Amino acid sequence: MNEVVIQVGDILQIDKSIYRIIYISSPSIVLCQMNTPKINIGEHDLQAIRTGVLNEDIRVIKDVETAVVDTATLSEAEKRAFELRKNIIKDINATYAPSYLSLNGKLHRQEIDDILIKYNLTRPRFWRICRTYLQSGMKESSLLRKKRPKTGDSEAGKKRGSKGDLGIAAGCPLTPEVIEAFKYGLSFYKSGRAKSFKAAYDTKNNRY
Repeated sequence: MNEVVIQVGDILQIDKSIYRIIYISSPSIVLCQMNTPKINIGEHDLQAIRTGVLNEDIRVIKDVETAVVDTATLSEAEKRAFELRKNIIKDINATYAPSYLSLNGKLHRQEIDDILIKYNLTRPRFWRICRTYLQSGMKESSLLRKKRPKTGDSEAGKKRGSKGDLGIAAGCPLTPEVIEAFKYGLSFYKSGRAKSFKAAYDTKNNRY
C-alpha cells in the first residue's frame, strides 16, 4: 500500500466541505471545518482518513503559504491589536491545545469567561479570533487585523480577490479567456436558466 503523508496544517476536501488538520495522534486525527462561520471541530479515525486519501475519496491540499508577520511594517495600533490577539490565543492554547476538542459545543466554560474578563472581550469576538486561528492552521498571520481591499481595477494579469475558503492565496489573472468565461456565466444567470448564482458558476466551470 502506498504511504499517505498528511500533517498538521494540511487541508482535506471531503465531498464539498474542506477541513484543516489541527492535530494528529494515532489512532485519531482532529479536523476543523473551514467553510463555516462557526467552530466545528471533530475527531476522526486516522486510518480511515488515510484510506480515503489513498482511494481518492479525500483530496489533500498542501498549504505552502508561509506568511511571516513582520511587526516592523505595522502601525502602533496594528501592533497592539496583533499582540492582544497573540495573548488571547496563548491563553486559549494553555487550556485547549493541542486538540482543541473541548472548544466544541455550547457548554459553559469558566476558562473562556476568565479570558473574556481579562481582555474585555465580547463572546462573539472571542469565538471569531479562535475560529480564524484554527481554520488558518494556527498561523500567527491570521491574528492580523484584516484590511479592506482597495477599490478599482489593478493591472491586467494580476490575481484578483481576497483569500478564499481554503484560507490560502486564491484568484486568477483576468485574461481575455477568463473574462469571456465569466461573461458567459453572468449571461447564463441573467437568462433565468440557473436556479442560483452558484449553479451558474458551476455551469461556467463545466463549459470552460
